[in-house]
Amino acid sequence: MTTALVRSVSKNRRALHEAGEEAARHAIQSALRATRLGIATESILIEKDAMGKPYGRIQGDSSSVAVSISHSFPYALATATVSGGIALGADIEHIRDFAPGTWKA
Repeated sequence: MTTALVRSVSKNRRALHEAGEEAARHAIQSALRATRLGIATESILIEKDAMGKPYGRIQGDSSSVAVSISHSFPYALATATVSGGIALGADIEHIRDFAPGTWKA
């Protein structure tokens, strides 16, 4: 399993989504490095299944790569694995300061 973190340069929601896909392509490229050398990130497609869960695929190859993507401005995180039978889940959250008394014990 491998992970990648990408910083978005824009507060635009679309740019943050694209940063997540970029992180996923880099994570997939790194996960495939042991078995497939020379895979260009441009040939890695990020698609979604019927439930909306993203997965990776190499152009011209029908097999899929497990991937999980999370966003929290200004970062996007992705993790990927080529090991079969593994379900992935990644989460990133920006730590915010809260005013005293926001949370009750």
